[in-house]
Amino acid sequence: MNLLEWINSGQMPFLTVFLLGLVVSVCPCTIAANISALTCMLRQNYTTFPSLSAVYILARSISYTLVGVLLTFYVSEIDFTASTLTWIGKLAGPFFIIIGLFLLDIFHIHGLENRCVLWMNKVFSESYSIWASFLLGVLLAFAFCPYSAAIYFGLMVPLACTSEGGVLLPILFSIGAALPIIFLAWILYKGMDSKLNIWKGFQMVEYWFRKIVAVIFIITGLLFIWEYFIE
Repeated sequence: MNLLEWINSGQMPFLTVFLLGLVVSVCPCTIAANISALTCMLRQNYTTFPSLSAVYILARSISYTLVGVLLTFYVSEIDFTASTLTWIGKLAGPFFIIIGLFLLDIFHIHGLENRCVLWMNKVFSESYSIWASFLLGVLLAFAFCPYSAAIYFGLMVPLACTSEGGVLLPILFSIGAALPIIFLAWILYKGMDSKLNIWKGFQMVEYWFRKIVAVIFIITGLLFIWEYFIE
């Protein structure tokens, strides 16, 4: 069994895409954009913040799920030849290593998230409605920074297309991506000052989780290179 077959075997795809969702959600640019969006909602109306933030998070999850399901149905109809799969394996090595380096923040490229938040704040300067929160969630779901886009389209979608999990995998990805945002919204709503220790704990967990995943990605990339270029 080669590395691609092992990743696609058993329960590995389900665990992998869930972790990928978490990784996308704790990327520095994504965290910053989510904090900006949630803070603006909270500042404009504290009483409606729970419903606005819930709609915002739901919109992100629906967007990830729908696009993932559509791509899975489309791409899974393609019959990949053995030579195509070999090239995918060869590309996977450098791909994993590059993503790992981005997660280590060795390279950093800003996406469109902060621009979308600034634009939405200008458009809805007086108050955030349910529809405004939903629209912002959809926009930020796909205002990818480069490595978030690479994780979604380059890792999650291919896994969903080639494993038995199929359309369940985008749903798991969406759940993984939503959990950190739910926690952020709870901290902001309860008051960051009173929950300062929890906030510091979250930052520490996010930092080390991202570093550990980055190392795993780099090791996986090296294993792919060993298997497809050296062996």
